[in-house]
Formats: sequence, structure tokens, C-alpha cells
Amino acid sequence: MQAGTIENEYAKSSAVYRVYYFYKYGEPYQEETALIKFRKAINALKLSDWEEIEDKPEEMDEYKRVLEMHLNYLRIVSAYRRIKEETKKE
Repeated sequence: MQAGTIENEYAKSSAVYRVYYFYKYGEPYQEETALIKFRKAINALKLSDWEEIEDKPEEMDEYKRVLEMHLNYLRIVSAYRRIKEETKKE
């Protein structure tokens, strides 16, 4: 087979692609989760990208709402884990 055939011709969900991936990289193929995709996207985001919605306060508020919701969740889980670890030490 020519180089790139499997990557270009088979869906990543197919058994052929997954076997190929395992033999090429030595580990099972893992689809990117939404969280991994988000982290990559947020890392690629520049502050200047926000200028795109600078004049759209409703859209800005929606981004803010969603980001704050996720941030609050992370804070809660982080605090819970910290308290759980501290109580193990007692």
C-alpha cells in the first residue's frame, strides 16, 4: 500500500484504521474527547480572537456564562479532591 492510504481512505472508527494505528504507534487508538479538543482549541486561541465578538455583547455574555460554569465545576472538583487528600493524611 502507498503511504497515507489507510489514513486517507479509512474512517478512524474502522477496524482497519485501529489495527494500523496500533501497529504504527504501539498503542490503541483513542478518539479525541470533547475535553481534549477544547484544550487544544483554547490553547490556540489568542486574546485578539475575542475582537471578533467585541461588538456583540449577547454573544460575549454567552461565552462568559459557559466558561464560568465550567470553571466553577473545576473549582468544586479541585476543592473536593484537596479536602479528600487532606482527610486521608489525618
